[in-house]
Amino acid sequence: MPTICYSAQAQAKLFIRTRDEHCDPHVHAFNLSDGWEVKVFFSYVGCDPVHNTFEILAGQPTMSQVNTVIRAMNTHLIRCRQVWWEMLSCVCLTNQMVCIDARGVLQRASQTNKNALRVQSAQYDVVSNSVQFKAVGSNLTHIGSCP
Repeated sequence: MPTICYSAQAQAKLFIRTRDEHCDPHVHAFNLSDGWEVKVFFSYVGCDPVHNTFEILAGQPTMSQVNTVIRAMNTHLIRCRQVWWEMLSCVCLTNQMVCIDARGVLQRASQTNKNALRVQSAQYDVVSNSVQFKAVGSNLTHIGSCP
């Protein structure tokens, strides 16, 4: 179970489990002294990569502790993405609607967006911190950077 970082402020270890992991991408934060565990979600898409969504799995962390964990994950987001990809070979974007904005950044898109593409398959490039994907009905490979 690869460690992402340790948050001294929350007294929690952030890690990605090596068993039974599934989409959406997330890290676990565990505080041994207080006995709480939180799952915090991240993405390979968008300029604000942290959705600020979380799930309390055990115990009762304070919102201050949860927010500290979210900030720690955001600080180490590239490492989160790298470890998730290396362990699971999945960016969890299949069938998602995306577009690439004018800066080359991969963004979520609605079906009504004329530039939207539905992801058929995708992979993460650890070196360039980008997602390469094929869209449904296209043989072209599209590349969108991950902020």
